[in-house]
Amino acid sequence: MILPLNSFCYELKKNGYRTALIGKSHFEPREQFQFDYYNEDLQRVIRDRDVLWMNERASEFMDSTPTGQPFFL
Repeated sequence: MILPLNSFCYELKKNGYRTALIGKSHFEPREQFQFDYYNEDLQRVIRDRDVLWMNERASEFMDSTPTGQPFFL
């Protein structure tokens, strides 16, 4: 069930931010939090805690963000 309120992702995106979720998995319901980039490989996040992999995903996200555009990671 999606609640009738705006998530922080919605508010940030409304104000020009790009948003990403890397290294976390406890945002529910998933549909409520519309990140521009979401880490789908939860095994690497939850079980393996593969911080090098998460660092690579974060770097890719930041590198793909246009210069001057704010972001939330």
